[in-house]
Amino acid sequence: MGMFAWRPNQRADLDELAALLASGAVRPVVDRCYGLAQAPEAFDRLATGAARGKLLITP
Repeated sequence: MGMFAWRPNQRADLDELAALLASGAVRPVVDRCYGLAQAPEAFDRLATGAARGKLLITP
């Protein structure tokens, strides 16, 4: 597994990341999806450190 160092506002970094995502070489890890009404629960999970990936909050 590699690491991608993020430098804000660097167009070249964004282009490289977009290419990696488009090729499937990098896939985001989604822990759970929450509805908007469940947002407080999502933030609680994040605050406790229980999340092992991204938390998605959808309308």
